[in-house]
Amino acid sequence: MGLLDDLQNEARQIKVREAQQKVELAAQDEFYKAQLRPLMLRAYEYYAELIENLNVVAPDIQANYPLNPLIDGGIPLRQANYKIKLDSTETPRQIDIFCQCMLAAPYKFYLPGQKAVQNLSQLLENYNFTYHRKHRLDLSHKIRGATFILQGPMIAHVRLAANLAGKNIHIIFRNVERTPLNRYAFPPEAVDDEVIERVAKVFLRKVPVLVDRKVDASVRDQQRSEIEQDKYEASRADGEGERRSIDRNKPRPIIATTRTVAERARGLLKVFSVSEA
Repeated sequence: MGLLDDLQNEARQIKVREAQQKVELAAQDEFYKAQLRPLMLRAYEYYAELIENLNVVAPDIQANYPLNPLIDGGIPLRQANYKIKLDSTETPRQIDIFCQCMLAAPYKFYLPGQKAVQNLSQLLENYNFTYHRKHRLDLSHKIRGATFILQGPMIAHVRLAANLAGKNIHIIFRNVERTPLNRYAFPPEAVDDEVIERVAKVFLRKVPVLVDRKVDASVRDQQRSEIEQDKYEASRADGEGERRSIDRNKPRPIIATTRTVAERARGLLKVFSVSEA
């Protein structure tokens, strides 16, 4: 019976997919417990203490934002009112850090040009910055400029998220770095105490960005050179088919397989995967 056979085949395929999904989810859970959970707990302990001390000390921290394209250097905003949020104390998968960035008083200015008005309006919306705008129209009822009244406040936000499917840590900055939104993906072995602290330094405006691209370029060049050398050695090792005899009194060189080299390349370059919106 064709109908029954078709249903049986479809049911078998569904059961196979479900079984594969269970195996994959179980592997992700084991990886989370071994690699991601300890990192998230360590990061939360650091940031929770940091936020507590910040609200007591209340340091005077200001950051300039390009909210008025007519002036150089940007408009200074003072940040305060720090908060931290954790989705779970036992199995944390998301840490959120917030603060408010505030103007000393409402800021008013006139901006000429329709395109300039549209661009600034889009930027303010990307920052989720509260403002008012009053258009000035020409005789054809087209926008010739606009008066902006900036009010704020604006929320600066950092999120650390454990990505089980990708087996990595996502670090997301909103309204903190040079653009409204920046995302980073790090393998867990790369998120050491130095990276955890650098996230805090970016949030507190002690350094401008999490990853310095000028430095990264040289690092990537060096890593690519090392990877190419590994590929060369791996091709030799794969082609020989047998190990050479090595003097036991000398240190034994490590010759990676092609698969190992590929995994290493992905791991190294993933540190620098940055997407901006």
